[in-house]
Amino acid sequence: MAKILVTDGIAKNAAEVLKAKGHELTEKHFEPDELNEQLKEHNVVIVRSASKIKKEAIDSAATTGNLKLIIRAGVGLDNIDVNYAEEKGIAMAMHFAGTPVSFMANVHCAAATQNFVALEHHDVDTPYWEDYVTGDKPLVVNGFAPVPEKPGLGIDLNEDVVKEHLKEGEKLFAPTEEWNKRDSWDRQWS
Repeated sequence: MAKILVTDGIAKNAAEVLKAKGHELTEKHFEPDELNEQLKEHNVVIVRSASKIKKEAIDSAATTGNLKLIIRAGVGLDNIDVNYAEEKGIAMAMHFAGTPVSFMANVHCAAATQNFVALEHHDVDTPYWEDYVTGDKPLVVNGFAPVPEKPGLGIDLNEDVVKEHLKEGEKLFAPTEEWNKRDSWDRQWS
């Protein structure tokens, strides 16, 4: 099984599932020099935005050839040198849990990533999930997400459907000061 390094935290149940499947997990944030050393010993690294997987880290990992997969938990790839990882033969996977708007942002990031292998998607069972947006549907066809050729993300927000599914007391586009905190990824909302 794989030796997996989780540098910026993952959901407790996700860690439990990986361990139950026989994977060895190291869940700890490392400073850059120590992270570079840790990457030599692991097959997979899962990062959010705090850890940087740039050229120096990838070169360090390449000395042993153990690192085969970088997983970006969240949206964006600014903390990973995706092109350099691709040059070194390290694949890229992305984690996703959110609305069709953030899904399509992930689809576009994935389409621009040459060494992309998978986009994890958590909301396939919500019956109204695709109704949050207008545009070409379904968004996922036989396990694949076609990349729209329309401007922007290729979809538009359906505000009426979003309003229908707001929790009691919530307002559409209300201020969200709670997300300005350093620990906003702790998911107090789920």
